Amino acid sequence: MSEKTWALVFSVLFLCALPVFAFTHAAANIDSTAVGDEAPSFVLRALDSTTVFLRDYCGTLRKPWINKIQYPVILSFFATWCEPCRKEMQILQHYVLSDVHKPLKLFFINVGEQEQKVRQYIRLQAITAPVLLDEFMTTAQRYGVMNSKNVLQLPTMVFINREGKIRYWHRGFTNEEFLINALQEFATE
Repeated sequence: MSEKTWALVFSVLFLCALPVFAFTHAAANIDSTAVGDEAPSFVLRALDSTTVFLRDYCGTLRKPWINKIQYPVILSFFATWCEPCRKEMQILQHYVLSDVHKPLKLFFINVGEQEQKVRQYIRLQAITAPVLLDEFMTTAQRYGVMNSKNVLQLPTMVFINREGKIRYWHRGFTNEEFLINALQEFATE
């Protein structure tokens, strides 16, 4: 075939495939998690260089066991530029760390930023809870943190029960009272 024929064939195939790609790409970014669904499993690197597996804490625990006890887990997705995230992080950390009677596990998940920038931010904010790095934003996508136009919706908070089911999912920061009420309700389950 001539070069012009190849170009024409390629153009037709590209134009036919474009709507399929656009549809599947948009569909992949629609919130895929809802209350009652099994929480998508993840493996992320923490700022302290450890590797965190969600299934070490809730749902069907992976073997060999790191923990033999299932815990309720709170995930808080954030970015350093997000002012409401800072407020939510301070409240979550204070609540979870001050209430040692409740076996809650809290993980802050940074979405797509450079490690050094996150380290500096965490140090300035005096965050001591584990911070995980979602460098490629795949976990954020699986948890519906990105909308159908790939725009981050932060902060996003997810409560996962011991059995690994999503019990609560919320975008944005409303106010401290709302957040404390949601935490207290989750902690009593």
